Amino acid sequence: IYLAAAMHDVDHPGCNNAFLISTGDSKALVYNDRSVLENHHCSTGFRLLMRDEHFFVENLFQGTEGRGLWRKTREGMVEMILATDLGRHFEMLSMFKKKVMNLESFDPRGVPEDKALLMQMMLKCADVANPTKPWPLYTEWIQRVTAEWYEQGDEERRLGMPISPFCNREATAHVGVKRETREWERTFVSAHASSQKGFIEFIVAPIYEALGNVCGIEEVLEILEGNRGRWEGVGENGAGTGATGAGGKR
Repeated sequence: IYLAAAMHDVDHPGCNNAFLISTGDSKALVYNDRSVLENHHCSTGFRLLMRDEHFFVENLFQGTEGRGLWRKTREGMVEMILATDLGRHFEMLSMFKKKVMNLESFDPRGVPEDKALLMQMMLKCADVANPTKPWPLYTEWIQRVTAEWYEQGDEERRLGMPISPFCNREATAHVGVKRETREWERTFVSAHASSQKGFIEFIVAPIYEALGNVCGIEEVLEILEGNRGRWEGVGENGAGTGATGAGGKR
């Protein structure tokens, strides 16, 4: 799972699958418009790992038995990485929820299929984990991810394409405001409240709550709920009770 995590975003071009497909990018052509980035990360990661100078786990997979173990290991890693495609998110979440509804029959220690599904969900959780980080680190990552989205939006504008949701830098109010001030927090929350509330409500919280049924992640869930509270009550004009000054308490 650590190797899959290290590979899962390798050589990311800074745009999403929809952009690559819409522009006819070579990666979309190679992977037939299906989980384009995830397939690319997986393929690139394995090509790097299996170079003679990089294949540090080679000694674990020697001989006939070792080669069989490598095939199973690689298969599991591929499935974990491909599962991070958000296009499959609700399908994967529904499958996992059905499994954990009956904990007596869900046995990741003894049933290989259950173990594989749990590892896929763990990597999916890690992939969308920004809202589970402490607020200062969470907001730093929002800034970084948003900068990447804006670069895609700039390219879409240049190509005369419709600008994807959340990729329009001209719609952001907090740019140029000094960070770690009350004004920065107010404008930051106003600019990102809609996207983050939706991201937490429909993507992050459901998958973490499902994982919490089988793993002890109470501290993570507590941080997630605290961050969700920061966005609550924020209206479209930025007014509301969802945030106080940087470092303050609700």
